[in-house]
Amino acid sequence: MAKIIPSLEYRDIYTASAWASLLGNVLVAEYFIVQRTLAPLIRRSDTTLTELPQPLNR
Repeated sequence: MAKIIPSLEYRDIYTASAWASLLGNVLVAEYFIVQRTLAPLIRRSDTTLTELPQPLNR
């Protein structure tokens, strides 16, 4: 990191790496939460729409 941005001090690099690791963990957790909670709801609503009785043509 110091090679990319030479003006950063050690303390700033340490803080940035801590925030980056926290952000990475939060994004991974959010992905799994969305896949476990919202994706089944979307799939369930899709199946209920296909299971509705079709109107009779007169």
